[in-house]
Amino acid sequence: MGLKFILGISIMLFIILALSITAYLFIKNMTENIEEKLYLLNNDINNEKWLNASEIFKDITKKWEKAETIFPVLIDHDELHNLEISLAKISVFIKNKNKKELLVEINVALKLISSISEQEKLSLKNIF
Repeated sequence: MGLKFILGISIMLFIILALSITAYLFIKNMTENIEEKLYLLNNDINNEKWLNASEIFKDITKKWEKAETIFPVLIDHDELHNLEISLAKISVFIKNKNKKELLVEINVALKLISSISEQEKLSLKNIF
């Protein structure tokens, strides 16, 4: 009975670890994609390429909508809410071509997306 118990616990731990790694890789991939697009958006805004910036933001929105279906299960809701607000502001600033406010908000969004990825990283800091 002792061997079966240890085997059962080992299998459960392996499954939990595998799911955790899969979730982390998904979060990392999605946050890196969004972060990359935010940097492209930042460059286009600096160069005042408003039409291209709108297209990049549409792509960011699509990626966010995909991530948004899974992230709430895995990530702190406050972080997600703050990023949603930031993305909403970016959308308005693009429509109004408000370069100054837009550049500030893109940096806020970059900090938030980086924070999400960092919080989900497997490390002793995040465990304790």
